[in-house]
Amino acid sequence: MITQISKNVTGTVMVNLPDGAPKFLVYNDENPSFLLTNVIEERTMLGSILLYIKKSSSIHLENLSLMELSNTRDEDENLPFFLFQLEASELPELQPGFYWKKASELVVAFQKFKMSTTKDED
Repeated sequence: MITQISKNVTGTVMVNLPDGAPKFLVYNDENPSFLLTNVIEERTMLGSILLYIKKSSSIHLENLSLMELSNTRDEDENLPFFLFQLEASELPELQPGFYWKKASELVVAFQKFKMSTTKDED
């Protein structure tokens, strides 16, 4: 089976605050999910998710570090998943609809995707 290149990309930003557990940037407060956006034609997958992060928050992109790039699977689509890290003394402001959540609050978001760092055999 041949898998087509994804037209979507997903990811999140993990903020390490000096006083506690990391928090993750998500969309939707009631049913949190990781950021998901279309790949913009004139941008790479990385460029597309960074632009989405920039539009959703007051995060300065030069302060982000790429921590992990994994492959996720959502239904029949393979999605690249970018995990960025941000060291901060306070949580950056977000646009409406975006939230900072503890890992313990993201059980549903983690269950939605099948994470993989290796290529599935067909």
